Amino acid sequence: MSSRIVEGVVRYEPDSTLPNLCVRGNEGFYLYSTVSEVNQKPPVEPYQLDANVAQKSSNQVFAWSADGKYMAWCNSQNLLVLDVYADFAVQLQVDKSRVISIEFSPNNTYISTFEPFSNANNNKDNIGIYSLLGGHLVAKFTQGTFAHWQPQFSCDERICCRFFKDHALFFQDGDFSQPKYKLHIPGLALVHMFPSAPNHVAIYIGRSKKGAPNVVKVLRYPDLNENQPMSTKRLMVGDKATLHWNWNGTALIVKNMEEVDTSGNEYYGKTTLFYVSTEGSANKVELKKEGPIYEISWDPGRNEFCVVYGHMPSKASLFNSNCDSVYDFGTGLRSACRFSPQGHLLALYGHGSVRSNVEIWHRASLSLVAKIVDFADITMFDWSPCGERILLATHSPTLKVDNKWAIYNYMGKSLMCSGVKPRGSTCELWQVGWQNRRKEQFPPRQINFTALSLQDLKVQEATESKYVPPYMRNKASQEINQKKNIVLDLNDLPDRERAAAMAMNGSSSGGAYNITYRSGGDSSQAGRGLGSAAPSRSYVPGAAPMGDSGGASSEKSKKNRIKTLEKRLKEMGTLKKKQKSGETLEKEAIEKISREDEVRAELNKLKQELGLGGNPSATTAANGV
Repeated sequence: MSSRIVEGVVRYEPDSTLPNLCVRGNEGFYLYSTVSEVNQKPPVEPYQLDANVAQKSSNQVFAWSADGKYMAWCNSQNLLVLDVYADFAVQLQVDKSRVISIEFSPNNTYISTFEPFSNANNNKDNIGIYSLLGGHLVAKFTQGTFAHWQPQFSCDERICCRFFKDHALFFQDGDFSQPKYKLHIPGLALVHMFPSAPNHVAIYIGRSKKGAPNVVKVLRYPDLNENQPMSTKRLMVGDKATLHWNWNGTALIVKNMEEVDTSGNEYYGKTTLFYVSTEGSANKVELKKEGPIYEISWDPGRNEFCVVYGHMPSKASLFNSNCDSVYDFGTGLRSACRFSPQGHLLALYGHGSVRSNVEIWHRASLSLVAKIVDFADITMFDWSPCGERILLATHSPTLKVDNKWAIYNYMGKSLMCSGVKPRGSTCELWQVGWQNRRKEQFPPRQINFTALSLQDLKVQEATESKYVPPYMRNKASQEINQKKNIVLDLNDLPDRERAAAMAMNGSSSGGAYNITYRSGGDSSQAGRGLGSAAPSRSYVPGAAPMGDSGGASSEKSKKNRIKTLEKRLKEMGTLKKKQKSGETLEKEAIEKISREDEVRAELNKLKQELGLGGNPSATTAANGV
């Protein structure tokens, strides 16, 4: 236990305010000291942890404990647990060479490992739980798949939940010889225990028999009576789901996924969101744009959540516990969202193949703080434990070229980076991560910034000088002094800026360029303001593309709306039939029926505008009501 594998390394004090950074790749495994100011140099040079390891491998994974005191690392020979604050003294060493995933328990009492299942190598017990201080194996399990292998510990480590197909085992008080409580439900596909007391347990049950709905239930611990759940939500369609608890365990978001959309509208299937409260209520989250749901992020201090959804350019919206939209951040090339650990900042960005910028928003004022534009191909994003710095990386195997990492502050300024690699470099990054810290070490604090305008940034992008071919340069020079027409989509703007743009309807004050807005995805004609005092802005609601009268586009959208309303009326008719036959309807279905008059009135109005006539009785008869 007292042996050391690193000599002469600077001692890292537990009260250090700057967490370290671990970077592992084919060039080595390095520990970096980080900085908090621009142009500041790290206090020590990066230290190579695998200097004595001859063979570098992508499977030599590492993991940090929750408080950052211990780092576990598999070097393809042994599993090592190192005490960072004691000059990397070896706290635990286990003869395991094939570990591909490591997890610490919340208070560092246990460490869990996963090895690929293999009958050939007699590696059936591929999940192990070890006592960190005792150094011995306390439990072992067998699981063929990697998904959901991690044991779920409560914050006080009194409860450990282990889930595998159709079963959930609950061990208590460190006794892994026999589970204290069991759940065996046919079709049980997911179990998610909230770590803090009272440790509610959310379960997702797939179709156990043909025709049966999928079900999400919230159970009390230790009762675990599936027939008397705290909340229940039946999902009539769907193939799988993910469960997302909020910060205090009073509600969860259910992301229900249907892999094949029977309507044929979505190639990648259909996704819906539901808000399930532990008090018994369950509501659908109504989204304003059709398309996939990319990511959900709970505010760590409020009962609010952010969702990025819809076909590209996707929309990002903030919702409250009533599933009402609190703020719309507009549309853009985004596929991910992430709140800072303190909840005071929100990042919106594109992940993987979605090449976009990183937007940093201040939650309290809903203002844009910064926009990072010089880092492309983000495959990894992580907030620093202090919530004021950001780690971005492009790593393998998601992308095997142009691998890099960089640290930015919340103002979008670059603090550290991996440096520019020579062209043709075969450098690969396999894993990058912050040293963890307890949330209590970094309480929320006020930050100072100057709010940015997303509209001004889009205008700046549109007016930036671009490459001009030689044969067009004479023509381009003649147009330098001419006014530039810029068309912006109102949907791209957040709520506050969109309202301001609509309030300037018909205004024209002139300027070096004309800004004209479009709505509903249709371009509008450029403004015609003259002068040089300020740029002109005009808003043309529902305007058609340049050179188009707009009639065809408007008529097409109305016909599509009619089809949607007729489909809703048909669904209402089916629900009313079920209600008359004595079948008990859910709250959501009853609310849908109550909106029948509103839907019918809108449908008749649209039909009259198109000269199709509005016959309520005909519509009623068609729906069988």
